This record gives sequence, structure tokens and C-alpha cells, in this order.
Amino acid sequence: MKKMNLPISVEDVKREVEILRTLSGHENVLQIYAAFEDDDQVCIVMELVFVAADSATYCSLYGLCFDEYLLLGFWQRVILGLTLSSSIF
Repeated sequence: MKKMNLPISVEDVKREVEILRTLSGHENVLQIYAAFEDDDQVCIVMELVFVAADSATYCSLYGLCFDEYLLLGFWQRVILGLTLSSSIF
């Protein structure tokens, strides 16, 4: 694991955790369950989501091919989540 020893790196992670906590509960935003920090590390426990960038990539990597309409729905949810976060901050 790469150690984040620069103060700005640690502050960036702390800010990201606060943003995720603020957005918590929205269906289009990854959920954060916990964050832990010690002298050496910051660990964030988040919702597990697995998705490939497009159907061709997913199909070639894993042999599971998805309809483009399914992926369209996924990206629409991503955009809704980004819209929410940009309207709050």
C-alpha cells in the first residue's frame, strides 16, 4: 500500500471522506461505511461496486455481455450522482 506522507494528501482524503458522508444516502452515490486513521494510514470502508467502462470491455474481460441499454442506465445514475454532488458543493 502506498503511504501518503504529504500533509496535502492526508487532507485531501479527509475532505473526500467528509464529502462522501455529506452525500450519504443518495442512491447514485457510493456509500461510505467507515473511515479509520492511524499514524501511517487512512482506511475507508466503502460500498463495493464493480463495473467496466463499456460493454465491449466487460464482455472481453469477463465473458459476460451486457445490453447497451443496461449500461446507459448505469451511466445515467452516475450523471445524476455527479449532478447532486456539484449542486451541494
